[in-house]
Amino acid sequence: MCGIAGIIDTRLTLSAETLQTDVSRMTRSLRHRGPDHEGTWIDRNLGLALGHRRLSIIDLSQDGWQPMGSPSGRYITVFNGEIYNHRELRRELVKLGTKFAGTSDTEVMLAAMDQWGFERTLKMLNGMFAFGLLDREGQTFHLVRDRIGEKPLYYTWVRPGVFLFASEVRGLRCNSCFSASIERDGLAAFLRYGYVPAPMSIYEGVKKLAPGTSLTLSIDSRAARETIKPYWSLLDLLSSDHGAMDSQDETELVNQTEDLLKASINLRMFADVPVGVFLSGGIDSSTIAAMLQTLSSRPIKTFTMGFVDTRYDEAPHARDIANYVGAEHHEIYFSDTDLTGTVPLLASIYDEPFADSSAIPTSLLARFAREHVAVVLSGDGGDELFGGYDRYTWAQIFSKWASRMPWQVRKLLPAIVGIFPKRAVDYAGAALFHRSTAPLLSSNMGKVAWAADIISGVDDIDRYHRLVKGPGQALIPETVERVPTAYSDVRRFLCNRGFTEQMMYIDSLTYLPDDILVKVDRATMAVALEARVPLLDPVLIEFLWSTRRHRQVQPHSGKWILKAVLAKYIPECLTDRPKSGFGVPLARWLRGPLQAWAGDLIETSKGATNGYLQKRLVDTLWAEHLSGQADHSSALWRLLMFQGWLQHNTSIPEACWAHGISACG
Repeated sequence: MCGIAGIIDTRLTLSAETLQTDVSRMTRSLRHRGPDHEGTWIDRNLGLALGHRRLSIIDLSQDGWQPMGSPSGRYITVFNGEIYNHRELRRELVKLGTKFAGTSDTEVMLAAMDQWGFERTLKMLNGMFAFGLLDREGQTFHLVRDRIGEKPLYYTWVRPGVFLFASEVRGLRCNSCFSASIERDGLAAFLRYGYVPAPMSIYEGVKKLAPGTSLTLSIDSRAARETIKPYWSLLDLLSSDHGAMDSQDETELVNQTEDLLKASINLRMFADVPVGVFLSGGIDSSTIAAMLQTLSSRPIKTFTMGFVDTRYDEAPHARDIANYVGAEHHEIYFSDTDLTGTVPLLASIYDEPFADSSAIPTSLLARFAREHVAVVLSGDGGDELFGGYDRYTWAQIFSKWASRMPWQVRKLLPAIVGIFPKRAVDYAGAALFHRSTAPLLSSNMGKVAWAADIISGVDDIDRYHRLVKGPGQALIPETVERVPTAYSDVRRFLCNRGFTEQMMYIDSLTYLPDDILVKVDRATMAVALEARVPLLDPVLIEFLWSTRRHRQVQPHSGKWILKAVLAKYIPECLTDRPKSGFGVPLARWLRGPLQAWAGDLIETSKGATNGYLQKRLVDTLWAEHLSGQADHSSALWRLLMFQGWLQHNTSIPEACWAHGISACG
């Protein structure tokens, strides 16, 4: 696991000294991702500078140092990630006469490029990665990101002819040429979703490379233009799915899923450093821990954090699972003070605004695990792959309610709710939601207004979009709402699929890469810990999406395949419990231990965000939340995470916002 950065000067305007100085500065800003070695490679004649920070996981010797060249010298790369099937590829290459200096997976990838070429090799790689690759013979430079988006990659044209890329935005900001303004639509999207969805970023002109795609620059033509194309697409996979595997019975489907998941874990347990597991006690991480233990000759290391507040504490469940499988269990408890003390540090960990509050415990757990291991397996991806989110149930409930109302009534429903007295709406909310808690809301009136807005959507896809997004449009007016393309994909190409299948597709292309995987990557890499995600193995993903049976999820029956697999390893009495997330009590914190911190940021933000956010609305949200009149913790948290990020990453006067923020000069 590493950090990468680079400069391509297509007009050859930068001196060798400038290329070296700038790429070194960019690379050093990523030291947390790779503390073990720094390397740079400069070719002034090509206008190319590459930088690499290494976290040594496979081949700890100098043979694994980067930038690295292929045996023929045709290719030069800076690589971040892991190629899990590198041993299999190595065996094939040895048979063909390739000789290797070391044991690193990067060396195998480069040898494969020599043997089979760029495009064929790319399709053969099973891993999580983001890399830059120079092809001397083809006079091209490629940027590539893995299929699901586990590893990040940003790029931008900082001026005509000068192209930059880096693992994180901070790597771009540290280039002397970088100057960018806040992207208003990107900020609005962040306030809606709690993250900035790809391909946007928080800066104008800075983009994220989409998962499963490659970007190619032609060096010899000196054309300041990139070509982007997918090499893997979930939409293509579904478009070619004609239900050939729908005849599988449940037993066969469960057994094949078990075999593929075990093979995925087996690939990801290989390292030249200690490996552990994040264990929450939930279905996903318990399955991984149980399977890993059957593949290991010694007790595996599991890591869990507990909360002093028992309403959020899953540690006892994780402890029971660890004891049952025979793991060497490590557990640490955190109080509210420990957790809230981490909040101001989030801006330094997440170099774009990021408002998933579960980043707080994730960051603390990563720091704790790093004291014992350098690699962890994580259970992320299970909800998207196996249909486990509670919101899938909510969406289906709202779909049924909407189907019973004429369109004219649905369209006016939010206004109708506003007519009734607050007490009457409270009673209605208590009746409708008495058995469950609506996401992010505490008052019954808030739940009714939330439900009315969702039900008023024009169709199921619009209703799901309303369910997952926040109040961004209200906080930052006069912006274009750029709905992620996954929603239009569903309407155009997957309109005949089931609603659950459509929601899983949308989340797999949006929430998973832009929230879940960002959270895990930044939290772990901040402490030089590598996280591997077995449930996102492409072979497993392609198998499960090739049969519709696994996506036939009814309310409260998500993850039925994974639960059936887990039942082979752990008794159901240890795992049969309500779904729980890595939640924290934001509403209470903002009225308690975080009130002073939040109040200072909100007061500061009034000047800095003038012209961007609605000042009166911010004041109203804060006052109503403090008084207990309403729970605005979701909207306030997004505002606070933006302002905290802004303060940490810039010290720019308000006047500079509209004219560009220069981060390095």
